[in-house]
Amino acid sequence: MSYPVPLAPLFPLGMVPFVGESINLHIFEDRYKSLAADCLADDQPFGIPPYISGKLCGYGGLIEIMEVVERYPDGRLDLRCSCVGRFRLLEFSNPAPGQLYAGGRIEVLDPDPHSEADRETQTQLVMLVQRLYQMLEATLEANKLQQNSLSYALGHKLGLSLDQEYELFLMTHEEERQQYLIAHLARTIPTLEELNRTRARISLNGHFQKFDPLTF
Repeated sequence: MSYPVPLAPLFPLGMVPFVGESINLHIFEDRYKSLAADCLADDQPFGIPPYISGKLCGYGGLIEIMEVVERYPDGRLDLRCSCVGRFRLLEFSNPAPGQLYAGGRIEVLDPDPHSEADRETQTQLVMLVQRLYQMLEATLEANKLQQNSLSYALGHKLGLSLDQEYELFLMTHEEERQQYLIAHLARTIPTLEELNRTRARISLNGHFQKFDPLTF
C-alpha cells in the first residue's frame, strides 16, 4: 500500500533497523528536532533508510516514536522508538518541500509471509550462537534466543557488516534469514578458533612473547 501522506518524513542513518527492534535516538540537529516535532504532533511514523558506503539504500524501516525519554533545555531529545515495518523508497527529496528534513514517497511492505523457521534450522542457529559467545567469553541475553523472529533479534549481535545486515533485512522469510546467519557463523567460528589457537601457541612460546601477534 502507498503511504497516506504525499511525502513521508525520512531520517537516513548509517544503520539497518530490524522489525521489532527498539531504537534509542538522541536528536540534536535542528532538522531532526523538526522531524520529531512533526511526527509527535501528527502521531505519524518516519522512515530510516540505511545510508551505507556513501549510498542511500532503496529499502528501509518504518519507525514509530514510543516515548520521549528526555527533553533538554536546548531542544535536544532522547527518543525511544520501535521499528514496526519495512518500506520501499520510491522517491527521495532532501530536504522535503517546505521542511528542514528529508522526505520521500514510500511503499509500506506487507509483513513477512512466513514468520517461522524450521525447528532444526533454529536449533542449529542457537547452538552456533552459543558456541560463538562461549569462545568470546561474552554473554547474550537468554530472551534473544527465544524470540519468534530470531534472525532480527540476533541481527546486530553476530558481527555482520552493514552490507550483510542490509542483505538480511531484504530477506522476507525467517527460514532464509536464519540460514544466512548459519552460513555466516560457519565461516566466522573456524576463523576465531584458529585465532585462539594461534594466541595460545604464542603465549606458550617465549620467543614470540615480545611481539604483537597481529604484526610479527
